[in-house]
Amino acid sequence: MELKKSETIFAKMGTTYNKFRISPDNISQVRKYYRERAIKLKRVEMPWWITSENVETGHSFNIQLWSTLTPQERRELQTKCMILFPEALNPAVSKTKYNNTTLWLCSYNQVVNPNIRDLYSAGGKITHVDGVKLDRPVPQVFNIIVGHAEDIKALLNNLTTEMVMMIKDFNPTLLENGNAYESWLRTCSEFANEYNVPLREWIERKPEFQFSM
Repeated sequence: MELKKSETIFAKMGTTYNKFRISPDNISQVRKYYRERAIKLKRVEMPWWITSENVETGHSFNIQLWSTLTPQERRELQTKCMILFPEALNPAVSKTKYNNTTLWLCSYNQVVNPNIRDLYSAGGKITHVDGVKLDRPVPQVFNIIVGHAEDIKALLNNLTTEMVMMIKDFNPTLLENGNAYESWLRTCSEFANEYNVPLREWIERKPEFQFSM
């Protein structure tokens, strides 16, 4: 069956076959089309992440378990997850807040984590700060944010082309005011304000926390 020109995949991507064939960025065009299509249809899905930037950089085509990664690999991936998907840092109850993190780890990094929530909540709630008992325990995620803040700031202050591309796809508001780290911290502080957590202060002075068992 012969499709009308307006119904071809190239027309839907806003290009033609000849232009697509010679484009230096045609892989990214396909990925972008399917990503935008999923958003439009409100589907919880991501395209397999191959782009003209990373196709030569040694991304594995084998699926790995999170538990088999080195501590450094896990930390680097979690840092990126916290930047791209800040909804996972919101302690409010949600059945969907880890969906994008889970999909991105698999589609881009070929990593499966069956216990994704543990990245943000394992270890009990914060009960004491520098030996002073809090009026009420606060979620573990604020300890995770404090512990990763320096890595996140370093990454956002020295953005690679690939990281900019990912932020544009998943958390574009970070790039709107010229200071991506401040934008990220402002979002996290909004979550913290609901629990009377002085998050910026904690990040700056790195207090010692105690946790409930």
